[in-house]
Amino acid sequence: MENQDTVKKKILVVDDEVKICKMLKTFLESEGYDVVTAGDGQMALQKYEDEKPDIVITDLLLPKVHGFEICHRIKEKGTTPVILMTAVYTQTKYKIEGKGHGADDYIIKPFNPEELLSKVKKLLEAAEAGASVSQQS
Repeated sequence: MENQDTVKKKILVVDDEVKICKMLKTFLESEGYDVVTAGDGQMALQKYEDEKPDIVITDLLLPKVHGFEICHRIKEKGTTPVILMTAVYTQTKYKIEGKGHGADDYIIKPFNPEELLSKVKKLLEAAEAGASVSQQS
């Protein structure tokens, strides 16, 4: 059995643009993460249940289930961090709406993969610190 520290963190990437899923999968795997992808909102919710990812990165405009709804449903089930990404909903009011659905962060397309990686690392560290605190109490 692997040491807890060596277990790869799992990321669910959701986007209906195949090239974005492939690019993020390749990039994040090169950084040591286990990455699963989904091309629509319904598939995203199913993969969330099946794969139990440590963090979710989802586009907002998706077929079948909107990204805000994905975020809302994930947050109803637990504390998995969610990063919303969008090229369309760039105004501040949408960032606020995303926070209202429980989003932990928001990134505007096009973005630098290094910026996304920084957000992922920060949220995973915070989630791990939160888990450590709750395990001690």
